[in-house]
Amino acid sequence: MLLLVVLILPTSLYLMVTQSFDQTVSRTEQISLREEAAIARALITEIKSNGQNTYTSALTAAQTMQQRYGSQDISLVLLYNQKPMLGASLPKEADISGLTDTKTRSIYLSSNTQMLYIAHRLNENVVLFIASDVSALYRDHEQQLTYAAIVCSIGLLLAVVIATLIAGGVTKPLRSLVYSANALRDGNGTINLPKPRNDEIGALASAFGAMAEAVDKREQELADQTEKKQELIDALAHEMRTPLTSIVGAARLIQKNPEHTGKMSDMIVREAMRLSTMDNDLMRLTQMNHEQPVYTCFSSKEMAKEAATVYDDVLISGDDGEFVGDRDLLIQLLRNLINNAIRSDTKQLVQVILHPDGFSVTDNGRGMTEDQIAHALEPFWKADKARTRKHGGAGLGLSLCAKIAELHQADLLIDSKPDRGTTVRLQFTTQLQPVEDSET
Repeated sequence: MLLLVVLILPTSLYLMVTQSFDQTVSRTEQISLREEAAIARALITEIKSNGQNTYTSALTAAQTMQQRYGSQDISLVLLYNQKPMLGASLPKEADISGLTDTKTRSIYLSSNTQMLYIAHRLNENVVLFIASDVSALYRDHEQQLTYAAIVCSIGLLLAVVIATLIAGGVTKPLRSLVYSANALRDGNGTINLPKPRNDEIGALASAFGAMAEAVDKREQELADQTEKKQELIDALAHEMRTPLTSIVGAARLIQKNPEHTGKMSDMIVREAMRLSTMDNDLMRLTQMNHEQPVYTCFSSKEMAKEAATVYDDVLISGDDGEFVGDRDLLIQLLRNLINNAIRSDTKQLVQVILHPDGFSVTDNGRGMTEDQIAHALEPFWKADKARTRKHGGAGLGLSLCAKIAELHQADLLIDSKPDRGTTVRLQFTTQLQPVEDSET
């Protein structure tokens, strides 16, 4: 904007002043030409009144016209055969060589002397030369240029002030966005977004705010994931320490006392199986984070019977229905729930009840408190560490169940009371469809 003002304002003012000066000069020339024509007519009449076209009659006419029309601003010079009369002299700018007849006139404006010259041949012997002072026009022109320079300076100053205000209004929110971007880059989380406004800057600030919120959310998610991974690693290291310690201790005991080989070998096998089960469960959890389940339609009762075939004393009830999901994953989930129910020291048969929107597993064993229920789905968490270690569990069963339920957009609900048993229910919240029958 400043560049436009610098280029346009001085040029426009200069052109306006110059055009005004040219118009004034043109009007002055027209007036001077009319005055010269009147003087020329009067002079011709005066010469003719003397009765003859001689030097004497021209001299008499020159004296009369000089007294009548001569003034401080206008000088009259009469030339007889190209020689000035009455002791006058022609200025250096005078050029009468082109006056060949009485119909031609010569007009010339001199910026050096600030005079307007008009030459007019009256007859074959006499030439009228008039010099008019137009210095007032040049003074007015210089004054107008001075005023134009003042106006131009004021205009430039105003343009600088306005441009500064506008630039400040435009760049201030941009500076805030730059500060916020640097804050996000440095990770200090302190951002300073501009006030809401209904323009492109406001839209940019709104988008930046949404981006900042997304970055904060993602950072929080990454922090939570890192914390969970660290907790999982710590728990895994803790869980692996016990069986490894047992295996090492049993091996050393065998080295020292071979008679304990049978008993210690059983312990080594049991602890090794525990490590193997833990490894399989962890691998299964890892695979489910990267693989999508394959949905198919199947009978809920047939799925439950297949899951319960590896256990004794499991009672299946409820109506048969059609489930849509990954059959193998749901069988694993149901087996984990049945296995946990059996390990709860239940005094009655484990009950598997089929529902239209899922299934549930119920036992009447030890049960859990509300605090235990809140942590039940965490990896490696155990309500009774001694009992779990006795049965060889690692605390990953319910974590696997929760992940399988999440992949099926289902809820895993736990209802338990101490010494009154536990019911774990898988409840589908969205009606899944096989991939080949789905439009989305």
